[in-house]
Amino acid sequence: PYKQVATGNVVGRVFDEPVIRGRDLFIPSPGERISSFSVSDDPGQPPLTPGPNYQGKGGDDIPIHMLPGPDRQLWIATVALARLRLTTDALQPDSDPVANGVSTQPLVYEAGYLFNARQRPYSNAVVLTRTDRDELTSDWQAVLGSAPLAFANAGDMMVSVNDAGVVFRVGDRQWGDKFYSTAASRLPIHEELVTPLAAAAVGGNRLAIVCGNPEPRCWIVGPSGQIEGSPQLPDVPEAAPVMIGDRLVVPMAGRLKAIKLSSQSTIQDFVLPTGETHRWKDVKSSGSDRAIAVTEDGIVMQIRLLSSPKTNLAEAGRIELGASVMLPLGASEKFVAVVDSSQRVTVLNADLFERVGTRIFELAPTSAPVVVGSHVLVETGLAELHSLNADEGLTSRWTMPLNGSPLIGGLETPAGLVLAQQNGTVSVVNPENGEVKFRMSAGRMLAMGPFVTSRGVFVATIDNTLVPIQLP
Repeated sequence: PYKQVATGNVVGRVFDEPVIRGRDLFIPSPGERISSFSVSDDPGQPPLTPGPNYQGKGGDDIPIHMLPGPDRQLWIATVALARLRLTTDALQPDSDPVANGVSTQPLVYEAGYLFNARQRPYSNAVVLTRTDRDELTSDWQAVLGSAPLAFANAGDMMVSVNDAGVVFRVGDRQWGDKFYSTAASRLPIHEELVTPLAAAAVGGNRLAIVCGNPEPRCWIVGPSGQIEGSPQLPDVPEAAPVMIGDRLVVPMAGRLKAIKLSSQSTIQDFVLPTGETHRWKDVKSSGSDRAIAVTEDGIVMQIRLLSSPKTNLAEAGRIELGASVMLPLGASEKFVAVVDSSQRVTVLNADLFERVGTRIFELAPTSAPVVVGSHVLVETGLAELHSLNADEGLTSRWTMPLNGSPLIGGLETPAGLVLAQQNGTVSVVNPENGEVKFRMSAGRMLAMGPFVTSRGVFVATIDNTLVPIQLP
């Protein structure tokens, strides 16, 4: 049986695993604190002697994974990977930290390398990095579980970007592969970025991706999957970029900023009137030279690209909803739908910026409306999906049970209306009465879709897998 021979105190409760090498014992506690002890079974020596402590900068809920090594070295993975060294009177860093990101798994050592898994604040993906143990330099990494942000496709070519900033290009040859892991490019994201990326397809089979502090930036990714431009932004983006006419526009505090592409001339941004401090919630293109923008406090604006007296972005109309807006817009070529906090759905003609109808629901809409042609799809209480007819003043077409899983997208096809739910359910329904003609499961959670490519209809899963939908 075990016999207790000594006790020692550490600051805080111990949640992570202690490690020992030789006589050196290291015990982690919240706040990125590590307490060291010397253990001994020599006669005449105390069995447990407190040693120096280390205090890092991690929060109370940050995991601490440790790996002891030779020469009294200790590698720790918390909010970054670092090497400490224990001396007689100090436990202190022996290197600058590398590989920023919250540690997700214990460190593994193999043949001179550390394998470190971490999660960056702006992404749900796990990044696995191989790092030289002595030099703390890395030669490769694998990104696992990244969700798709945006797709752009034309013909057999597709380019996509995920929430970890990894860009893939899928061409004719790659469509036949079951697993495609070669990135076309990686966005050079600032190590201290904490807010998520935002992205959108912006025409010409291109993507625009924006990020916030500490270095707000916009990347333009071309059909080849390569970065064509990366202008720095004067302020933090408040919503995803959008095309208004031939101009790429980024919503930011108090303005809609036009980004100059290649040989374009500089134009005048749209700036909110003096004294207005609205925050943008979403902006959607609504025609060849216009867009619909909505603010969090419920102001809907039509923004137009004008050429006289000089090219500029200008407000062409405004509607005040009188309630806050917390969900993105839903949009098709003909209609734009907005949901506000009064449980009301307002639908506008995308081109004329006129109301075509409003509906108030007993249960609150729980996700952004989906607009497919004249079908306005609104889910309420995570329970029911309502199909409204925008051509007839938002009269009800049909309702369908959702069984607790949100709708993420819809697509009109000759086979019927294709509806994708977050839990992986894909249904094809009669657009007029909601009768289910076909239903399948993608086998995993969905993030985007359905969308059309030259190879058919696909949905995208939360781990960036494209799943084909075999329509009846």
